[in-house]
Formats: sequence, structure tokens, C-alpha cells
Amino acid sequence: MDDDRHERLQTLARRARNERDAFDPPVRPPDEHRAQSYLTEGFGPALAIYIESRTAKTQPPLSPDEHSTLETAINDWLWLYARCYETRIESVIPARTAATALIETGSLLDTAQLLTHVPQRTDGRGSTNG
Repeated sequence: MDDDRHERLQTLARRARNERDAFDPPVRPPDEHRAQSYLTEGFGPALAIYIESRTAKTQPPLSPDEHSTLETAINDWLWLYARCYETRIESVIPARTAATALIETGSLLDTAQLLTHVPQRTDGRGSTNG
């Protein structure tokens, strides 16, 4: 177990759970700024931990407990993102699926949209946000 990675993971998971427990819906949805902050401050760093654990030759793989904690955190961050658009998501997205989408799109926003269908895409290809 990599102590630095483990601490980063625990911090991200704790923050995601605290944010989710304290979440107040936006007054004037969608709150795109807050949604973006959930992606850049939580979802992205959580995915980075997963990708590092799969590609770094100097780190051991995630333990089953770490993997479970990471997937819960990833899904909590996506739940928060979707709630900024007044949408509830109930599906559980595997870390591997999220990481693959990020690698394919190169964009946290596009990845979140592909995984959650929030906001609804208008052309079936890219972001509706420019």
C-alpha cells in the first residue's frame, strides 16, 4: 500500500461523502460553476489515483478496500455534479469505465456528460457547453 496514495484517496472519499451529505440544491439551476468544481476538485483527482495505480510501475495496485473506496468516491463526485443540474443518478459507474472515458475524451466535463447524461447532449457528439 502506498501511504501517500492511500491518504489522498481517503481525503477525497471523505470530502465527497461530506459534500454529498451537506449538499444543498442550487437556487437557480443549473449551477455549472459548482458542477465544474466537483469535477476538477474531486472527480478528476479520484480518477488520477485510479489511472496512476494502473500505470505506475513503482506503486502497488489498489487493495480491494481501496478500490471500493475509490469507486464510491468517484460515484459520489458524479452524483454531486449531476445534482447541480437538478438530476439524480442512481447508477454505479466502475472506476475503469470512468477512466477509459476520460482517456478517450481528454475532458473531465465530456467524461461526466458521457457517464451521467447530464446535461443532455444535443448533437450526440460533444459538450453542449461550447
